[in-house]
Amino acid sequence: MQDLVEEAREQNERTIKRNNKLNLIIIAVIFIGFILYSLIGKGKGAGAGLRFIDDGLVITDSEGKETVITYAEMESITFVEQADYGEPVDGLTTGVFAKHMEGTFRSEMFGEYTVCGDPKIVCAIRIQTAENVYVINMESDESTARLYEAMIERVKSE
Repeated sequence: MQDLVEEAREQNERTIKRNNKLNLIIIAVIFIGFILYSLIGKGKGAGAGLRFIDDGLVITDSEGKETVITYAEMESITFVEQADYGEPVDGLTTGVFAKHMEGTFRSEMFGEYTVCGDPKIVCAIRIQTAENVYVINMESDESTARLYEAMIERVKSE
């Protein structure tokens, strides 16, 4: 009888060890999947971006909704060298290393505004319309500055 009890206890310990290993493997796979998913940038933010059209620009959010801002609507365009993006109100920042931000944010610098860009880029372009404030940037401070210059020239010619 003692042998049966001992054998059952050993069997139970082996089962517990096997289940613990299996649980650790499952947790590791889920964690790695989450990291890869975030690094690749899928999910919200994956399809968002800026597109320029003849008479302005189009901001596309991650769900495909487009906001068109014509040059005629732009009351002012300002280059900001040290942008304070603040916190999301109804917006998001995606990727483990914050590769993209979009939506409505609030900061002391801009108030409540719509953003589309990379939070790691320090420079930004602030666009004021009668209805809203938009803040955009490109893949680098230099390309953001070039875009600003091109937009100013385009607005002057309107």
